[in-house]
Amino acid sequence: MKFLKKKLEHLVLFMIAWFFPLNTCENVWMRRMTLKFDPKLLFPFQRTLFKDILLAMVAHCLDLHMQLQFDATPTTTTTFDLWMNRG
Repeated sequence: MKFLKKKLEHLVLFMIAWFFPLNTCENVWMRRMTLKFDPKLLFPFQRTLFKDILLAMVAHCLDLHMQLQFDATPTTTTTFDLWMNRG
């Protein structure tokens, strides 16, 4: 099961790296391709992809990489310019 989850994460990273939209997972040809590579790997639908897989990957990445940097930073500075307000 863990092996299939890792394959699915790699597939999601492939989609992100090539700027594929999330609805690519609804494409019949994409589903056929994933089944051809591994019949056990069921590519999730768009909602499942976003809610279960992508958000978990982002949370893991934040915990693993960003939180250490946030904790080590003593101060932060935010700047705004007038070009941001065009209302």
